[in-house]
Order: sequence, then structure tokens, then C-alpha cells
Amino acid sequence: MNRLFGRGLLAAMVLTLAACGGSNDNGTIIEPPPAASTAQLQVVHASADAPAVNVTVNGAVPDGLAGVPFAVASPFLELEAGTIDAAVNAILPDGSEVEVLAAPGLALEADTAYAVIAAGSTAELLASGDGNPLQLFVLPRPVEETINGVRIQVLHGAPSVLEVDVYVTAPDTELAGLTPATFAFGEVLDLGTVAAADYRIRVTPPGSDTVVFDSGAVTLPDGADLSIVAVDNVGPGSAPVSLLAVFADGTVAELRDGGDAAPAGLTAVHNAADAPTVCVVADDSGTADTERVELFAGVPFRGFGYLGEVPPGSYVVGLEVFDEQTGCAGTSAVTFDTPVDLAAGTDVTGIVAGSLGAGSLELLALDDSLRPIATEARVRIVHGSAATPAVDIYVVPAGTDITSPDVSPAFSGVEFGASTGFVALSPGDYDVFVTLTGETAPAISLAGATFDGGDVISAIASDPDDGETSPGLVVIDHVALTDPTS
Repeated sequence: MNRLFGRGLLAAMVLTLAACGGSNDNGTIIEPPPAASTAQLQVVHASADAPAVNVTVNGAVPDGLAGVPFAVASPFLELEAGTIDAAVNAILPDGSEVEVLAAPGLALEADTAYAVIAAGSTAELLASGDGNPLQLFVLPRPVEETINGVRIQVLHGAPSVLEVDVYVTAPDTELAGLTPATFAFGEVLDLGTVAAADYRIRVTPPGSDTVVFDSGAVTLPDGADLSIVAVDNVGPGSAPVSLLAVFADGTVAELRDGGDAAPAGLTAVHNAADAPTVCVVADDSGTADTERVELFAGVPFRGFGYLGEVPPGSYVVGLEVFDEQTGCAGTSAVTFDTPVDLAAGTDVTGIVAGSLGAGSLELLALDDSLRPIATEARVRIVHGSAATPAVDIYVVPAGTDITSPDVSPAFSGVEFGASTGFVALSPGDYDVFVTLTGETAPAISLAGATFDGGDVISAIASDPDDGETSPGLVVIDHVALTDPTS
């Protein structure tokens, strides 16, 4: 451990420039212009609640720095050494930009590579809060033609996480007796150059032996030049952080708690009007044995729930009748033929829709991206009413008359089972109307809905319940649903 966290041995680089003189016909010596000295610049988007950004250098957007989303980096770009003015512009839902970070007079020294990392909370920046707002961190290192081993710098860029202890060890090393490195938000661990090998990264609260993040075995290849950034975990699982391993060519590998066995997340929705209250069970199709894994119990029509610690795998999902006295007693109602794939670190929404009585129940599986973005609301609308034909969907500022010839639906001819995907909306008040295709009389109305920055919402159309004459709507606030403290 001392070797890993000690000062790395950095070889000095010497660049020898040889200039050859010449002469003109008059014998005047002509000296060639000096070779331009250069620096290298890499930009890393590591703010989990920020939108995609444009990065400007001296007022222009270089290649590779337009529309950079979270967890993406540029390769190291070669720039003339000297002083630059850099800025980061957030891209808003309407396509406009707003400057959120600026670094005027950023000095780039010759033969130095700079990883410039945007990290911190965009919500805190917008609110002028006293937490850890979005900011720029600059990690310099000498340019080296060849790295014998792996050169590593680590930034704590997770604004929601306080000071932590970090252990970087061989995969099988026990933590007892080891001395960790301790750092807080904005601080950098320079590990220098370590041997190319398999490592394991573990994080604990300060002074504790309780591991809250475990990368599993990670192979660090020879010659790699790495910036590792701890960011807030915005995926499934209880770990407070995930890690972005950023390579010199701009490749980013996300390291999640559990490694290849990182948990998946599942949102389940009961959207079948004539089905009773149910239990949702599953069998791992990757094993020869038949397991009965109880995922959700007692889910009524239009009910929903979330599990954030599902082992990754391919699951055959079934429904059982829920009994008020005996609970989930194993009385099977239906088993769906198509397995649901839950990859490590991903989220999926499964919607049970159709009719039990008609034998048309089906499971609609939607891939999720539940990351909140502070500058926008992310809203998804799903046609989940099997009894309703194709529809048009209007999402308009509150008070808009959708019968006006100037107003068009945001989505047209949406069939049962289809989804709009998550659409970015500017924060504000909206009316959402669902009409039969080509008509303007709403079958479903959600008037005066307020969508705030950071919202992640799914609205799912459902068949009418007993006594209802029109389709209903299931509205899911994913941020609240996935928050274990709510």
C-alpha cells in the first residue's frame, strides 16, 4: 500500500531542439523560426446532474468538445502552450446555452498534459448553495512518450459524499492492518506510476472497516495514463459513488460497486385493470434450477414499486395472486415467455398490461435512464392501455389551446406498448393531453403539471378501471421512488 500511495517516480523529459542555419545570396544568416512549444488538454464531464455541455477554448469549440454528456471525455488535445480562456456552456432543453463555468487566463505550460474535470453539483451551483457546487479541477502531469506501468491521479468529485478512506490493493488483499489514503471532495491523490496488474479499489467511511464501494478486480493495462474520478452514484445499488476511469484517448470505463456483479434496478408497474392484486416473482433463466424469487408483494392495479439491488441476470417473470391472509402463496396467474434482461448497473421498468380475462397479458420492458439533470425535467409517456387505439400526445405550456391550428402534437400515432422515451423539458408548468390519433378531444388530461429541474417522471396510460369511462394514468416520480430515504 505504501508503494501505491507514495510519490511516483516521474522521469524528467528533455527536449533537444537543433536548429540549422542557412544563408541567402548576400551571405545573410537566416535562422529558422523556433519550434512551437505545445501542451495537452483533456476535458472530462464528471458532474452527474449536469446536462451535455459545449466547451470553448478562446471563444471557439474545438473538435471533440461539442455536446459532451456526463461520463464522457475528450482525448488529450494538443494546444500551443501559453494562456487560454476556457468556458463550459450547459446545453438547455430548447437548444440554447448558458455559461456555467469559466477559466479565464488558464496557463498551459509546455510539455505538460492537463486533465480539466468538471465535477460537483449543478443543482448547488444554480441555487448558490453552500455544498459542493459544480467547478473545474485541473490535474497536471508531465507529457511522457512512454509510460512503463500505469500512471494514475484520482479526484474526489462526488459532491454528496464526505471525506472517505480509499484502499487500492491486489484483488485478494485483506484490509486489516492497511493504512488508507483519506481525501475529501475536490482533493486529488497522485499515485504516480504503479505496475500494470490487477487491482481492487475499496472505499470506506473515515476510520471504518465498513466497505461502501468495492470495484472487484480491475485490470490496469501497461502504458495507461489514467484520471480516476469518484462521482455520485446515479444508478442502482446502495453505494454512494461510482468511479470513472478516464484514459488518455478519451475512453471512459465506469467502475461500479460489485464490478461485474453490480446490482441492477427494477421498477414494476401493475397496469392490467382486470387482474387482481398480485405478487411479482422471478426465476433466473441462467441456472438449471427453478428458483422462485419474490420481487414484489401485494401490488394492486396501478400500483408500482422499485428494487435497486437485483442481481444481474436474465429473468423469467411471473405473477401470483396475492391473498390478504396468506400473502404470496404461490398461486400462479401467468408466466411471461420472454425473459427480462437486467444487466449489471442498469435500470429497467417492467409494465404488466393487457387483460387477464382475455388472455392477453404482456410484460412491457423499458430500458431506463434515471439520472436527474438539474437544468431540466425528464418526462416519459408510455401507451400502456391495451383497450385504447393509437394516440397523439401533446405536451404544451399550461393554458395552451390544443385545438388551435398552430398547435401540433409532440408525438403522433403512438401505438399500445410504445414509449416516447425520456424527453428533456425546461422547468415550468405544462398541460399534457392524450387524444386519439387525429383528434383533439383529450382521452387523458394532466393539466397544470409542474415539472422542476431534476425531475424524472414516467406517465403510463392504463385501461379504465371498474366504473371508469376513460383511460387512467399512472404517474411515477422516479427520483422519489428510488431514494431509499423517502
